[in-house]
Amino acid sequence: MGEYTPKQLPKISRSQVYYWQCTGDRLTHLCELILPYMVIKKQEVELMLKMRATFTGVAKKGKQGIQRNCPETLQLRQAYMDQLRAFHIRNYSNKK
Repeated sequence: MGEYTPKQLPKISRSQVYYWQCTGDRLTHLCELILPYMVIKKQEVELMLKMRATFTGVAKKGKQGIQRNCPETLQLRQAYMDQLRAFHIRNYSNKK
């Protein structure tokens, strides 16, 4: 949890705004908990769960350092990330 700085807030903001973020296994657990209640953002939560499924196990450090992920896994993660970003693209060019 943290606070936004005054430069990050709109000029008309009258009160302090906070943010909260969740990552890793906590994110997976949170998505699983809220999925049955989701209506509008259900596809995004399902996609996030698919992406989190690619993070199985713990990164192991061997003699050669931390082992890299295979290119297929990285491409799959990138495809999921692109799909998640596509949900948030707003096309204002058709606005009258």
